[in-house]
Amino acid sequence: MEKDSVINYATPIHKSLLQDDVDLGIGVIPAVLIVILTIILMRLVNIWCIFAGFALFIGAKFATRKDPHFLESLFERLLTSNVYRS
Repeated sequence: MEKDSVINYATPIHKSLLQDDVDLGIGVIPAVLIVILTIILMRLVNIWCIFAGFALFIGAKFATRKDPHFLESLFERLLTSNVYRS
């Protein structure tokens, strides 16, 4: 089976529309969450908590190596209520 490419479409599509919207290899929401958590830890504990931020980023990078939107979908599933009310 042939892979989809920009040439196979009936109308021309720009390559920027086909690329994933990720910052530094992880999604936008997890990247912002890691930065905010690192800033809060640095403010509350001490400046050396920046290494915890690096560890969180490396862990997130490791978790999203196959699917760049894994953490975004995980947060979405965790924050969704399992109770449906009518």
